[in-house]
Amino acid sequence: PVPTLEKQKEIIKEYHTITDRIKLNEQLNQKLEDTAQSIYKEWFVNFEFPDENGKPYKSNGGEMVYCDELDMDIPIDWSVDTLGSYVNSNSSTFSKSDNFEEIKYVDTSSITNNKIEHIQILEVNKDVIPSRAKRKVKHNSIIYSSVRPNLCHFGLIKNPPNNLIVSTGFIVIDTNKDLLAEYVFLFLTSAKLIKYFQSKAEMSVSTYPSIKPEDLLETKILLPDNKTLINLKQILEPIYNLQLNKNSENKSLEILKETLLSKIATIEE
Repeated sequence: PVPTLEKQKEIIKEYHTITDRIKLNEQLNQKLEDTAQSIYKEWFVNFEFPDENGKPYKSNGGEMVYCDELDMDIPIDWSVDTLGSYVNSNSSTFSKSDNFEEIKYVDTSSITNNKIEHIQILEVNKDVIPSRAKRKVKHNSIIYSSVRPNLCHFGLIKNPPNNLIVSTGFIVIDTNKDLLAEYVFLFLTSAKLIKYFQSKAEMSVSTYPSIKPEDLLETKILLPDNKTLINLKQILEPIYNLQLNKNSENKSLEILKETLLSKIATIEE
């Protein structure tokens, strides 16, 4: 039976409401990412993080000291070290002993600029599992594609299911408690680092321009004082948690949108 014209209009109205909400969530997430990037630039490039009086540090007389390793002035209480001193890479691998009935698999093309577009659901004992489906991730893992860094196939993983597996095309970075994952993610995804890693990739002898885990681990990173890190955590964690919530909401809305599309298709028949 064909629904009444009133019912048809109601379904179409619901559909447009959902698509508008998805678009608004995407716009909000982009603003959140822009905000996080702006904070990173102000604090770690311009050194205008809040001082003890809540004023921008450098422009209000914050003491700076020359750093030989970076060939630049940095705040006096900050230091520099290799990223590898504070993170682990590719530390956990998926195997049959995990006894997963299914896995949720993300390959390098499925994520761009911290947005997962597609997750493959694969039954372990039924489907063909890609040979690259090996890397296990956990909360606050950073996944960074080793091929063509300028394509921006990277992301910060929040609250993943146990059976989320990513491709060996990713370098998986896990920070220790002394360094904030959100800060490391912003550092690795800054325009300066992407350009640097792309130049390293183009010098590689592999089939495609690619980098190695060592290229990330040997990179020098600024280490702020504890107070600055605590303040940064209080700002960045809510930003990325809200991003996660909006992405989850959009996934549910996409399912609802497909349901309404099927109803509209039925009407048209």
